[in-house]
Amino acid sequence: MLPIFKDCTEALLNHFRTFANEGKAVDVKRMYGAFSMDVIASSAFSTKIDSLNDPNNKFVQVAKTVFGQEASLLFLLFCKFTPEERAKRDPYSYIPFGAGPRNCVGMRFALMQIKVCLAHIIASFRVNRCPQTKVPLEFNMGQQGLLQPKEIVVQFEIRTDSRLLK
Repeated sequence: MLPIFKDCTEALLNHFRTFANEGKAVDVKRMYGAFSMDVIASSAFSTKIDSLNDPNNKFVQVAKTVFGQEASLLFLLFCKFTPEERAKRDPYSYIPFGAGPRNCVGMRFALMQIKVCLAHIIASFRVNRCPQTKVPLEFNMGQQGLLQPKEIVVQFEIRTDSRLLK
């Protein structure tokens, strides 16, 4: 699994290097979304896609449709929270990600994925604010009531003093 994380992280780092060399700002929210799509496609479907370079890839478009906000909300409203479904459940049994030894494997996968990616990014770059960075961040009400930033725009500077990369 870690080689998949590393390959996708290297593709992301190459994009960040390009932006850093050109002195351009980066919308990291969009880039991390593409990174996550690449990792999921590689590990779950054994499909090598490069959604950073090809956002119009058919796999990416279908995934956005299937997992889009409208589809998720409809699924939640009509499948899990109808009066009939609620009546079948014990009121204390619904915990979205589970608890204890049976909790969500996807949650652990996502945490591992982002930790590996962030370690490589912090080792390779300094993250700086730029004129396009919004302070404070602006948020949208996301899926299932989670706050999601509208955009996160920063600038990267390549590190020359990293001991991890030597």
